[in-house]
Amino acid sequence: MNQEIDQVAQLAQLAEKYGVALIFALIFLVTMLYVVRMVVTGKLVPRALFDKVEQDRDELLTALIEQKDTYRSIAGVVSNLKKDDPDGRSG
Repeated sequence: MNQEIDQVAQLAQLAEKYGVALIFALIFLVTMLYVVRMVVTGKLVPRALFDKVEQDRDELLTALIEQKDTYRSIAGVVSNLKKDDPDGRSG
């Protein structure tokens, strides 16, 4: 019990010396590193779900690439259209 009180006293001295914001920043940094480690190892997000999301992303990219060629040909047709002359309009 006395040891715990000494540790709390040491932490209080550090908080007084360096400020509470620094201590919270260190705690936040350690927490974020732990969460990133969990994501990388697959403990936070199940691997099957992660693989499914990657597969869906790849399918969508393939569809976008196919549509890009179609839109490129349409853009070529539109750019070849004759531009209107504002002075030549009647009305």
